[in-house]
Amino acid sequence: MLSQSQALDLALCYELGFGVGRNKVKCKIVLRKNEIPVGKLKDLIKQLRGNPDPSTFRGGDLRRLSKDGYFPVFDFGRQYREEQRLHEAETLYQSEIKTLGSSLGGSHPLVQQLRLQLCMLMRSENRQTDAEKLQLQMIKLDQRVSLESPLTDRFVTSLAQIFGQQGQLEEIEKLQTFLVNRDQKRLGAAHPLTLTSMANLASTYSQQKKWKKAEELQVQIVEREKKMPLTRELPQTMNNLAALASTYQNQQRWKEAEELKKQVLEMRGKALGLEHPQALLDLANLARTYIEQNRWREAEELGRQGLETSRKLYGAENPNTVNLTANLAMVYNEQGRWEEAEQLRTQVMETRKKTLGMEHEDTLESMANLATTYSYQLRRAEAEQLRTQVMETRKRTLGTEHPDTLLSMANLAMVYHNQDRWDEAEKLRVYVYETRKKTLGMENSKTLLSMAFLATTYSRQKRWQEAEHLRMHVMKTRMKILVVDHPDTIKSIVDLASTYEDQESWDKAEKLTLQLIDIRKRLKGAEDLDTLDSMGNLVSIYQKQGRWKEAEELDRQSMQTRNRFIWIDDSC
Repeated sequence: MLSQSQALDLALCYELGFGVGRNKVKCKIVLRKNEIPVGKLKDLIKQLRGNPDPSTFRGGDLRRLSKDGYFPVFDFGRQYREEQRLHEAETLYQSEIKTLGSSLGGSHPLVQQLRLQLCMLMRSENRQTDAEKLQLQMIKLDQRVSLESPLTDRFVTSLAQIFGQQGQLEEIEKLQTFLVNRDQKRLGAAHPLTLTSMANLASTYSQQKKWKKAEELQVQIVEREKKMPLTRELPQTMNNLAALASTYQNQQRWKEAEELKKQVLEMRGKALGLEHPQALLDLANLARTYIEQNRWREAEELGRQGLETSRKLYGAENPNTVNLTANLAMVYNEQGRWEEAEQLRTQVMETRKKTLGMEHEDTLESMANLATTYSYQLRRAEAEQLRTQVMETRKRTLGTEHPDTLLSMANLAMVYHNQDRWDEAEKLRVYVYETRKKTLGMENSKTLLSMAFLATTYSRQKRWQEAEHLRMHVMKTRMKILVVDHPDTIKSIVDLASTYEDQESWDKAEKLTLQLIDIRKRLKGAEDLDTLDSMGNLVSIYQKQGRWKEAEELDRQSMQTRNRFIWIDDSC
């Protein structure tokens, strides 16, 4: 038996078509049976229009009605996918959106949630363009209502997932920045949920290579957790330390990264034991820091230790064991020990094919890694076969515009490039560049990388002006976003200077090379090999211009520095 309050809510559902088919006749029956004036229903609709969270509306009566079975709320996508009638699911979503929108307004959270479900349905069918249009419509309708309502967490999380699938990290950053500011104001700076929001934003900064911003947040998180002793042994505390260590590593601050990673491994060992899978992962992360410093012996020692422990305790086909095998293979690969790397990477690939299937992303990644080893061994036909298989599988399962599909296209283009198959490389690289430009924007790091690779292809084809145009844009954008001292910016300066040399634009080449020498001296010193290589390039530029005296003097300085460096190295 319904109370009059619940009967009024049920009549509301029939009036709006919320959770049930819209039925004005049944609405009137419920009102008449429970002696409820129509005016009360109209007042209730006005209240709902202004209430951002129907789950708390009128003390949660709607939620209780649903729980008691008076009306069901269906996930049409899931229901009709099982029946292979997805087109009908879309029709129903559109109908629900129109019905509720006419009563509550197009920007109401209930209507937005239906659009979100329809958006995810479209993506499941690889209709990325349609989903993106709907997603933009959702944001433009009323971003204030969507972000400030108590439905925020669920809505923003789902929306961030959609942005993530398209690699739109700038949009994720905006959403997560809002959540951090909201949580700090609502819960306080040291509240666990606030720290989680900060950690999520820092992770997005890291994915964008905004290391300083990521570090700033992560340091705040670690410092606040230090003041809460009871949190020291919590997994999230260790994960936050590990994230800060990773940020240090990405800035080539090896000592700080190594110290933190050792600390995390020690903490995890005390809390869980060194044989715990997470502790083994921490051990692998420490090994990666050694790899970055070319400390191969230490990296290999840790890699072997972790792999042997995992094989013994969890078996050769355990996911952690397979991951540790892949890590040790990388150590071998980086040392040029191709046969050992090939053996382990083949083992990883075959195990993942068996346990995960041919189309699983981890399987495809292992195939791509093996292809890399084949490329180093100059086994280009085998590398091409694997790269093509990975690309075609991702096209079929993820769609042609998915970030992972684009990555596999870029990798296959590199195989073609290394075989001097310029036209085939160009075709793939143009597609990758154009797609990333459309989906990510001109200033995204992945778009810039694809522009740089396409410029390299143009250079090999002696299409200097096209190469110059792309490389100029890459350099200027990286200077704007990453600052001039960033390794990616320096690489773009080198590339553009090379294009000027190819066109015999000696004045422009000289200007950039002088700038490059100044940057490298400031960063690494006058005796660094990269600095000396840049000086050697400047010597060549002077010689091409017939400036023999300047070339001779600079070459003499360079040789003196090189000889001093070699003498010091031999004496050690």
